[in-house]
Amino acid sequence: MPILVVGQKPNGKSQIRSKIIQLMKICAKILFLSPASILVLAMLMATSLFGATVKPPTLTITAPKTGAKWSNAVYTVTGTVAKGSPGVTNVFVSVGADGWNSFAVISNKTWLAQVSLSVGTNSIAAYAVDTNGVPSKTNTVKLVYIVTAPLAFSIVGEGKVSPDYSNALLIVGERYTIKATAAKGFGFYYWDVGDSMSNSTSLSFTMVSNLVITANFKDITPPTLTITAPKAGINYSNSTIQVTGTASDNVAVTNVWVQINGDGWVLASGTTSWTADDLAVIVGTNTLQAYAVDDSDNYSKTNEVKFIGVMPASSGPAPASITDTIAQVNIDGGSGPFFIDFGSSAFAQDSTNGQQNSYTGIYAYTLLSSNIAQINLAALQPPGTSSGDQLTATFSDASDATFTDTNGNTGTITLANAPNFTPSTSAIITGQYVDIFGNTNFFVLDGGWFTNTDGLSYTNYGTYYSAPCSPVDTMLVENYTDADDAGDTGYVQLEYSSVTNGQFFFNEFDNNNNFLNSDSGTFTILSSASEPAGFAPDSVDGQIWTATPDNGQSPFQFCFGISTDSRSSSKDTNEDGVGIYSYVKTGPNTAQLTDFETEPLLGFSGNNNNGYSSQQTDFTFTSASAATVYSSGTKVGTIVVSTAKNLAPSSLSAKTITVKFSSFSATLTLQAGGTFTLTSSTGLTNDQGVYTYAQYSPIGAMLVFDVTASTTGDVGKTTYVGLTFTSSSGGAVFATTFDSLGNFDNSLMGTFTIH
Repeated sequence: MPILVVGQKPNGKSQIRSKIIQLMKICAKILFLSPASILVLAMLMATSLFGATVKPPTLTITAPKTGAKWSNAVYTVTGTVAKGSPGVTNVFVSVGADGWNSFAVISNKTWLAQVSLSVGTNSIAAYAVDTNGVPSKTNTVKLVYIVTAPLAFSIVGEGKVSPDYSNALLIVGERYTIKATAAKGFGFYYWDVGDSMSNSTSLSFTMVSNLVITANFKDITPPTLTITAPKAGINYSNSTIQVTGTASDNVAVTNVWVQINGDGWVLASGTTSWTADDLAVIVGTNTLQAYAVDDSDNYSKTNEVKFIGVMPASSGPAPASITDTIAQVNIDGGSGPFFIDFGSSAFAQDSTNGQQNSYTGIYAYTLLSSNIAQINLAALQPPGTSSGDQLTATFSDASDATFTDTNGNTGTITLANAPNFTPSTSAIITGQYVDIFGNTNFFVLDGGWFTNTDGLSYTNYGTYYSAPCSPVDTMLVENYTDADDAGDTGYVQLEYSSVTNGQFFFNEFDNNNNFLNSDSGTFTILSSASEPAGFAPDSVDGQIWTATPDNGQSPFQFCFGISTDSRSSSKDTNEDGVGIYSYVKTGPNTAQLTDFETEPLLGFSGNNNNGYSSQQTDFTFTSASAATVYSSGTKVGTIVVSTAKNLAPSSLSAKTITVKFSSFSATLTLQAGGTFTLTSSTGLTNDQGVYTYAQYSPIGAMLVFDVTASTTGDVGKTTYVGLTFTSSSGGAVFATTFDSLGNFDNSLMGTFTIH
């Protein structure tokens, strides 16, 4: 029986010859042969044994096949053997760098052996040895040991995903792609993938253990609403009315809101079948509006019905109501009349002769007898107006009366029906006004925000609410948010003489209600149906703004993500960096951008690397792709708008970056754990440390690395590397370095390539 050494494959003939010689030496000693006789005897035996060619055994691995995949840590390798000249005694097997082991079980011409696998590709080798120690040729196969994990998958909303990997066992480390398709009436919203999100309908992901993916679909179908009562055009004499209607939706109606005559919106009872009770009716044309909301915050079209409120009968000359009337008031001994306009519960006092103030408030009308009524007036806006008055009116007929008030005044009142001139509070209004100096100005009221401009460069804006006080009067309250007027409040009383014209009275107060200034003049409504054609975008996400300053500074670019941005410049280094921004559309053609630079913070020559750098700029768009730039009312440049391609990756982990500057190049290797090594082309610099990377826009990102080990004294330094991608694998780079105290060290511009 041959003696085999574990871990070393034998050479058959040489080992057998060596053992024969050893055996002959033993025999010679027993037979007292001389050394020469021993040599002759050994040569004769070797010649006899090896005179003919020795045929080695053959071995075949039948399982696994090369390239096969296996999901268990143990595998049973099987194969066959064919005898050579003598019989086969052993089969040796190795896995990877492990040594040879004779743990195969041989049965007739087949054999098997259980082996332990490592995750990934395993190289399995085997050979056989016959009774003379002659080995077979070594055969090798490759087996891939894979690890699988279940994918936790769910769908929110209505839609499907293909392929459907729900609860499927997927291979860890493999790359998979799935696609979302929304059901009818729904739209794809976004993916939840672990701790990240994506709004692309196609999602590619690398399988890891405990991965959770959710596909979110959103209902995009608005509900529908119908007002069933009252019917349009009817006459209605009650002071209140019940409104009914129906609503429907592809999923669920959650609320129905109702409004009458510009009063506040009230929540109706019910959803698919709804009612709203006790809505106040005015004398004259009543405008009823309603809309529905579904459980995804989709809004129906606002439906509208107009009906007529008529004056209820009275037992005497005093009218039962003064709603929707205009009262011309003459004070005995006064210089001229002024007017009080009555809505259902609010009033407005207008005066153009300087003898009385103009203001708005609430009132109560009470019949004391068939010909005597009491009117209580409480002034509310603007601040500082008279607290109120009480008039007792004695009517000679439904239109004419004499009065006395609590201030000791006497005079006459003449009532007339008020035409309905005030627009709906939901209308989008554009117009112009002529101020006390004769200057023509412009304004826009749209969905709760307003913009005022003098037509040249000065613009103020903010939020507003309007309170119709009567069919011919509205109080507009403007809360300024622009930089020059932030915190101020303007009260604009609009007295309509027609649906498109009238007079205004303006008073402005600071945030402590201290009076600032006043104005008055005429106004004209240019449009009250829809917003004029405008160019200011609702959002700048995904846009590139190329700015050209008027001061001769080189053009630079802003590229916007959802809330972060990147900026780059070919020459002016103080315009390179990343940050966050706030964009507000202030009118059809106007907008304001507030930008906060975050990295490098004030990162240019002569400044420490600390604090926020911010600026606020106003824009007037002359087209969808161009705008004029203003700072504090002064024109400072122009911008050109274009659409950005999605080039900047979300991660650079395990990537190598080659950076080329004018005097040298460097290779930056980013490890998956957040560490880096940097080697320059000169061979003098070899830095190591930690890094962070963040995408700020579709084409811009910031790479920040802190040096912890260096061959050239860079320990403690921080370098901010702004990356502007011109393709998915490279672009322009701007690097700014600061020392350990945050002081500027140097800056370089160049190009980069990702490998």
